[in-house]
Formats: sequence, C-alpha cells, structure tokens
Amino acid sequence: MDLKALLPERFRDRHVSFTRMSVGMSGASVWRVQVGDESFILKVADPAQCAERWSANLQVLRLVSEAGVAPRIVHVDEERRAVLSVFIEDRSFFSLFANEDSRNGALATLGHTLRRVHDLPSPPEVRFHDPVEFLRDVWSQVSSWELPSFVPATVTRMLAETAPRSGRELVLSHNDVNPTNLIYDGRSLFLLDWDAAGLNDPLYDLAAVAVFLRFDDDACRKMIVAHDGASIDSLPETFVYFRRFIAALCGTAMLQVSQTPTSAPNEALSLGDLYAQLRSGEVDVRTPAGQRTFALALLRASSEL
Repeated sequence: MDLKALLPERFRDRHVSFTRMSVGMSGASVWRVQVGDESFILKVADPAQCAERWSANLQVLRLVSEAGVAPRIVHVDEERRAVLSVFIEDRSFFSLFANEDSRNGALATLGHTLRRVHDLPSPPEVRFHDPVEFLRDVWSQVSSWELPSFVPATVTRMLAETAPRSGRELVLSHNDVNPTNLIYDGRSLFLLDWDAAGLNDPLYDLAAVAVFLRFDDDACRKMIVAHDGASIDSLPETFVYFRRFIAALCGTAMLQVSQTPTSAPNEALSLGDLYAQLRSGEVDVRTPAGQRTFALALLRASSEL
C-alpha cells in the first residue's frame, strides 16, 4: 500500500514518516504520520467492510470531529477509505481520575463530554445494532471452549435477562468507551475509534466507561449527574444492567479474538489485578494469552456486578 498517496497533495513532496500503531478489532490499520514537526493519525479501514457501514461511520466521524469530541479530520480519501486526523498527545485521563484532588472534575468532564456526543443529531444512515444479538453470535463461536465454569453461567444469565427500559430516547452513541478510546489533552476529553458507533440508550456509554475504569457507585452517580444535569437518588436500573452486560459482551468478544480455546490460565484475575499486571508487563494484550486473561477478568467482573 502506498501510504503517502493517501495523504493530502500538499504533503506529497515533503519528507513523511509512518509508524505502524495497531490493527484494531475492526480490521483497520492505524499509522502515526510525521510531517516535519506536525503529527497525524492515518486510519485505513478494512476493504472488506460493508460499504454502507463505512459510509455511516464516515458521517459520524465528520460530525463528531466538527463538534470537537473527536480529533479534527484533516483529509479523507473516500475511495480508499482512509482518514487522516490530527494527533493529540495524551496526558492520561485515568491519571486525572485517579488523583483524589481532580477526581470530581474528571467525572464532570467525562459526563459533560458524553452528553455533548449524545446531544448531536444522528445522521440518517446510523442504525441501532442490537448488542444482545452480537453477544449471542460471539458466544456461539466460543461456548464449546475449555472455560472456567463461571463463564458460561455469566453469559447464559445475560442472554436470558431482559434489559430494563430506561425511558430515554435512543441517541448517537460511541458504543465502545474504554480507556484506549479516551484521550485527554490537558483541557478537553476526546473519543477515538468510532467504528462501533450507532443509536443506543445514552446510559450504555456511561456504563461502558464505568466498567473499564472500575467506578464505584459514588463515581457512577457523579458521572450520571454531570451527564443529565440533574440529581439522582440511586443508580438507574438500566445502567446497572448495562454494566453487567458490557463486561460480559466485551469479555466474550475478546475471548473470540484470542483464539485460545484451551490455553492457560483458566483462573480469572480481578480487573484491578489485571491492570496492575498490564502496567508491570506481566500481561500483554497484544498476545493471545494476554487477550484471554483480559477477557476472563471482564467476565469475572460481570459475574460479580
């Protein structure tokens, strides 16, 4: 692939360096692009992706970029499905939340940012993609694997459970608010990787980040209050359900990605212990074993919620 051909014409006669960053679960390839002292991110979608879904994703990406809740788009090559955006140096939202002095401000920023997303008009091409059906499909691919006994019990429970209705209208949702998709520049919070975006209950995004950042109930309440602009007496029943469901869904999906049906370990770490091992380098989620370990930690979290 001639990556330079995917850039704006004004860059093509300059020295440009490309550094491969990742290949996401969507099959897209991501590159950091350096042009002089300017840095960008180039994302090239999987050519096998459905054309209709690519078009809808691009409409969402343009919308959230213009709204300032995603990095600014610099250039789009629609024919080759490539998007160039500005690179934002991450100053760690997690560190902001972990600091007791800045925690409440971090929760307010998070709630306000997700509300800005949910207040955007949804493009007509954007649809609701049923996460329960997605879980059912992925589980059918891994249910015969050698797994700890709590895993099938957890997934079976979630598939049997009916989601309580929140009474909220469906809104444009990111649908994958995990720490790797949050970037903080010291003033504002941005969301990356909008491939899973679609219509959903706004509580879904709030519950997702609560799972991955291990929010206690008090932190959840503060985030929801910031999002809604109104006080609440208790956590909404739908939000509580979504926490369990998202942990089970993401854990099952990561199991499928790992492609390790009988690989050790079969015990499950807590999410807190997992994150400690990620920081120490004992677990590497770029490897199948690391992906399985992360998957089991998420499924354990679901079983305990």
